[in-house]
Order: sequence, then C-alpha cells, then structure tokens
Amino acid sequence: MSDSDAHRPPEVAPAAITGTDLQTRFGDRWIIRRESIGIFSAEYRSPGGRHRRYLAGHSADELAGLIEAAEAGTETGAQAYEPVDGGRFQRLQALEDAIKFRRARAAEPCGDCATAPGGRCEDHGRDLDLISEYEHAARRLGAGQDCQPAGARP
Repeated sequence: MSDSDAHRPPEVAPAAITGTDLQTRFGDRWIIRRESIGIFSAEYRSPGGRHRRYLAGHSADELAGLIEAAEAGTETGAQAYEPVDGGRFQRLQALEDAIKFRRARAAEPCGDCATAPGGRCEDHGRDLDLISEYEHAARRLGAGQDCQPAGARP
C-alpha cells in the first residue's frame, strides 16, 4: 500500500435507486410503475402517441440502466428495443390483471367454502392455484425466460 492509498477514504458503494428516484430522473419522459408482481416498468410514448416503447427491470437500479441506455442509444443484446407486438410487457400486464381478478374472486364470501374441507370450495381453491401459477409465470417472464412450464402446449 502506498502513502497516497493510506490517506484515501474507503470507497462507498452508491446508494440503491428507489422508485421515487426513477420518477425524479425520468418521470418527465417516461411513465414509471412499480408492478404488483415485483418489477419496475417504464413506458415511453412519442409526442404524437404513434410509437410506444416498454422497458422492465427486476429493480429500480436495473430499470434506470435500461432507460439510460435507451435514451443514449447504446442498447445491445437483450436490452435492444424489440417491437411491442406480442411483447413481454403486454404478457406481464395480462398476468397482473389475471392475478388481480383471481384474488378478488378468491376473497368473495362463498357458502360452499364454509362447508368444504380445508375451508375452500373447489372453485376458490382453483383460484388460489391459478394465482400461484400466474405469479410464477410472471417472475419467469420478468426474468426474460419462457413463461410456460416445460411440456405445456403453446
């Protein structure tokens, strides 16, 4: 260790970016959301609304990096812009909507649940199973993986 190293303060890792930081830095150009499935998403619409662009990241830090790369035009590989048709963002939104619908159904009072073993009728039990499957699919899709289980029909 040299003399100059001994007098240098230790490096501190930068603080993690929060959802509020994303809004502050990019909110004037992007619609920033924290999705219920635990990811951050950003939507950009061209001034005329004709072109849209969607980005999603597992963390605010990841999304900030994707937005910075998109704005700088330096995206590469998996970050490169892909057309929205049949895109990941729409499937994530559909899964989130399905989760909300099933949660609302499962929370409804039901006379059959009162008499069913385990306190759940077959319909409400299936709702809970579907919620679990949808959440798993959303996590896989958010990670850039195929959201269908192995052996499932397309």
